[in-house]
Amino acid sequence: MANKRVRALTTDGELTWCSAEPENRNKGNCKHIGHYRNEQEQLAGQEEFIRGELKLVGLPSGVETQVKELSRTREIEERLSICKDIASAIIARNPNMPPSTLEKLASDDKSYMQGSAARNPGTPVSALEKLATHSDPYLRSRVAQNPSTPETILEILAKDGNESVRVNARNRLNPYKPLLPNLPIEDMKRLASSENHYIRASIAQRPSTPIPLLLELMKDEHYIVRVAVARNPSTPPETLSRMSWGDKMSVIEAVAGNPSTPAHLLERLAGSPNEDVRIAVASNLSTTVSTLEFLARDNNVFVKDAAVGNRSLPVESLLKNSEAIDSRNVATADISSDLLAELAGYEDLEIRGAVAKNSNASPNTLRELAKSPEKEIREAVVKNPNTPAEVLFDLEMGQ
Repeated sequence: MANKRVRALTTDGELTWCSAEPENRNKGNCKHIGHYRNEQEQLAGQEEFIRGELKLVGLPSGVETQVKELSRTREIEERLSICKDIASAIIARNPNMPPSTLEKLASDDKSYMQGSAARNPGTPVSALEKLATHSDPYLRSRVAQNPSTPETILEILAKDGNESVRVNARNRLNPYKPLLPNLPIEDMKRLASSENHYIRASIAQRPSTPIPLLLELMKDEHYIVRVAVARNPSTPPETLSRMSWGDKMSVIEAVAGNPSTPAHLLERLAGSPNEDVRIAVASNLSTTVSTLEFLARDNNVFVKDAAVGNRSLPVESLLKNSEAIDSRNVATADISSDLLAELAGYEDLEIRGAVAKNSNASPNTLRELAKSPEKEIREAVVKNPNTPAEVLFDLEMGQ
């Protein structure tokens, strides 16, 4: 008689079927971490998985409450997805995560954990080196985007068989650096016809390149050249508009990040199904407040963080959109010190605690927060690298 299949949970939190004999489960060829005979056991196993994942990365204050609230309003599969988003964001953005933890996560069985570790600037080079040879191009691409990845690894990734990996590595290496600061127009025209597309891209990215030449390079057969045109702040708005339709996603992303892109075009690109395009719009200082407010409510945590961290978004807008100003965003986003100073006076305990964790908080802001009666806020101040030595001494002495 054939063995009865049971529902089982993978290391990534996905539900599949397992046909292994009971005595062979959780070992050998069986890679599942839980087996369930009925729906009640299955739900309990998924709940345990969520708690374990969030405990592993250190759930910030405030997010825990939101996760508990989700358990009453969302289906288990949706909560698993949100759990992964939160865990990934915490790992990728936490500047204080110990290197030893990041190295362990980089070797984790869960691909989204590995991907998040690959994005964190604090991940040790040894771990990045291993991830750079991973079979999954997604992980190699994240390594290429990491600002701490050394050039020796980037040079290898720049020759990767996957296009996305190559582009990200080459963008970091910037192989089309400006040739000369004061290049004559005749030389620009000659080099714009070079057989080497990196040389053509070098001309395409120069703000001093004449508009007619940019218009020619906009039609270049190689997307690297078109990306350079799309990034150039001297590219005319009507040209950027044309480039935002029907081209490679890397070109459209470059348009979304260009400070010269018109507000109405950024508003349209804010609705793109591609998260990298939305992140570029959310990071663009030319994006209007209304568009940033829209992106601050995005379902993608990285898009939301970029919008909240945009210095063009005033504190009034953040306070008006309570769902955009959760403590995790304030603690991790690239928020100006002036804005953090305003948020430090906010009544919400979790928001003030998140300000104390933000590495952009000024010494004066941290000095004021150190006077808080709440122990968790004072503890966050102690851990902040910007806290003045005398404040740390006062806190240690209990003053």
